[in-house]
Amino acid sequence: MIYLLQFITILISFFISYKINKSIKNFDKPGKNKIQKIKVLTSGGIVPFILLAFIIFCSIYFSTSEYSDYYFNIPNIWMAPLSILIFTLISFYDDLHYIAFQARLFLQLSIVYLCVSLLPVNPDFNFQTPIFNGLLPVKIDMILTITFWVFIINSTNFIDGYDGMFSFQIATCFFALSIIFFIINEIFHFQVSLLMVFVGVLFIPFNLGKKFKMYIGDAGSIPAGFILGWMIISLINMGHLLSALLINLFFMSDILIVLLKRIIIKKSIFIRHNDFIFKRSIVKYGVKKYYSISIFTQIVLISISIYLVL
Repeated sequence: MIYLLQFITILISFFISYKINKSIKNFDKPGKNKIQKIKVLTSGGIVPFILLAFIIFCSIYFSTSEYSDYYFNIPNIWMAPLSILIFTLISFYDDLHYIAFQARLFLQLSIVYLCVSLLPVNPDFNFQTPIFNGLLPVKIDMILTITFWVFIINSTNFIDGYDGMFSFQIATCFFALSIIFFIINEIFHFQVSLLMVFVGVLFIPFNLGKKFKMYIGDAGSIPAGFILGWMIISLINMGHLLSALLINLFFMSDILIVLLKRIIIKKSIFIRHNDFIFKRSIVKYGVKKYYSISIFTQIVLISISIYLVL
C-alpha cells in the first residue's frame, strides 16, 4: 500500500512541477547544439525530487521496515535527504539562472565528499574504503570514489539530451538495482531504488507527451545522478563490484569515450555539444533503431548483473 501511495504522490508532483514551471515561464529554448526545435518547459524534477527527499527522510526516521546491519552501520544517513534537497534546489536555480561550471563542480565535489559518510566505516582502517575495501590506500580510494560519483552525476546530466533518455537510463538502472538490493535483503536501498523506478517511469508521458510536455532539467538529472552514484557505490561497497558497474555501463561508456576523445583533441568538455554517441546514433539511424538496439543491450547487461548476485 505504501508503494502505491508513493507512486501516486510522485505522479501528482510531476503535475505540480508542470504548473509551477509554466507559471514562471521556465522554458528550455532551441539553440545551437540542442536537438529540440521548439521551446519546452523544463525543471520537471523540482517537485518530485523535493518530495523524494521528504520520503527518504521519513523512511529513515519513521519506517517500521527491518533494515540490515549495513544500513545501521552508516554514520550519517541523514545526509542523503539533505543532499538530494540541496542538489535539487541548486540545480533548479541553475536551470533559471546559469551557474558557472566551475562553481557547480566545486559544489558537487564538496557535497559528495561529505556524503562518503553515507557508507559504513571499515573497522580495519577506521574510515570508509568505498570501492577498493583496503586494496588501495584509503586516500586514493577516497579520491577515486569521489571522482567516480561526480562523474556519474554529470554523466546522467549529459545523457538527458533527447526525449526518453532520462527515463530509459533511470528506469532501467534502478529497476536492476531494486531487484539486486531485494535479493541481497538490503531493504532501505531497495526502497530508494524503487522510488527512482517510479520517477523514471512516471516521467515518460510528460517527456514524450504533448499536453504536459516538459524536460526533467538539471533539477531532476543532477539529483538523480547523485542517487544513482550513491546506490552503485553502495552496491560496490557491499561486495558486488561487477554487477554494479554493468548496470550503468552502457551509459557511462558513451560519456567516457566521448569526453576522453574531446580531451585528446583539446576540446572543452564543459560546453554543450552533440558528440555523444547516443545523439549521433539517433540523428544517423533514427530513434526507433537506436532504442531497439540500446534497450536490448541494456537488458543483456542487467540480466548478467542480476545473475552475478544469485
